[in-house]
Amino acid sequence: MKGYEAHIGHSSIANDIARGQLALRYDETQRQERPVTTKEMIEKEGKFAALEALLLPQKGGGWCIAVIDIQLLLPIPRTRADIDDVDRAILQLLYEGFSGKEIGQHLGLSHRTIEHRIERLKQGFGARSIAQLVALSIAGKLGSAD
Repeated sequence: MKGYEAHIGHSSIANDIARGQLALRYDETQRQERPVTTKEMIEKEGKFAALEALLLPQKGGGWCIAVIDIQLLLPIPRTRADIDDVDRAILQLLYEGFSGKEIGQHLGLSHRTIEHRIERLKQGFGARSIAQLVALSIAGKLGSAD
């Protein structure tokens, strides 16, 4: 199996995921003798990966071409048990692109209260930025059973 290295900080994990997907789908691709496409969310080495894959078999077998696009590679976040309804509303409004001041106006709270809650949420999720907080909170929901 020959692969091309990913040029990102997690290249070894991304390459392992891509190789694993190729190995998993190779027999299916050869058996069907037609392209196989998938969209999946998988968990590997403490990370979530969202990917799309296209495998094209050679007629007569032997090899296939695989294009595997890993669109999202997130650490599995810590479990948060202490999130209340206000925190959920703040996260939802962050998902929608609202600023701290806008969230405060929307919820009837001071922007300072919102900033403190966002900082507490960042600490709880182990996030260093609001963007990472949003990503980790989404990843947490992707990994939840409900």
